Parts: sequence; C-alpha cells; structure tokens
Amino acid sequence: MDQALPLLDGLVPLKAEAAGEDVEAIKTIVRKQMLALVEELGRPGGPRVPRVGQLFRLLGGTNIGDRANVHTDSIGGTLGTLRDQFGFTCLVEEDEQNFTNFRILADYIISLAQTWFSVRRLARKRY
Repeated sequence: MDQALPLLDGLVPLKAEAAGEDVEAIKTIVRKQMLALVEELGRPGGPRVPRVGQLFRLLGGTNIGDRANVHTDSIGGTLGTLRDQFGFTCLVEEDEQNFTNFRILADYIISLAQTWFSVRRLARKRY
C-alpha cells in the first residue's frame, strides 16, 4: 500500500472529457477497496476467505484470479472502470508515466489476486 496509494493519488485522466468529481469518486472507491483488502488480509485470526475473494473481484472483476485471462488492458471491476474513465486504453507518449503508473497499480492487484487464488486452489486440493 505504501507504493500503490501514491500511484493511485497521482493518476490524472488522459481523456479531456473526464469530469473532476467523477475522477475523484472512482479514485476514492478504488482506494477504499484496496484499504479494505489490506485490512482483511491483516485481520487478527486470519482473513475471511470469502471477503478477500469479494474484494479482489470488486477491484479486478470476476476473472481476476485467472492467470491466463487478466492483465492491465483487460482488468474489470473498479480498476477497469478507472482505466476506461481515465482513458488508459492506449499509450500517449507525453503521458507515458501516468499510463505506466496505472499499469503498475493494476499489476500489484493482479499479482496479489493470482497468488491468493492459486494458494486457495492448492489448499482445496490438499483437503
């Protein structure tokens, strides 16, 4: 979170038509979901498995745990909404850092989700 939240805070829409309140609203939603995820993962007594899955799916869509089908260009959920509203669908050279920061943020969530769901699948196979 120490690295992810500053990236989120610094994102600026590439779309000229992106409105100020909408921009801040989607960033606030993503922030709250990320913080809820971290809080759940650090919960005393361990995380509630269904809640963690729910938070990942809110952030990244229903396929977030599928290694083959999720990347920053196809992520769903609130991160996908942020990508679309901000216009992070194609690289514009003068906005390369902003575009890259979104991709790093989304990759953090994708990687964490894929690890979580892989461990969950392995644990189910064992028992």
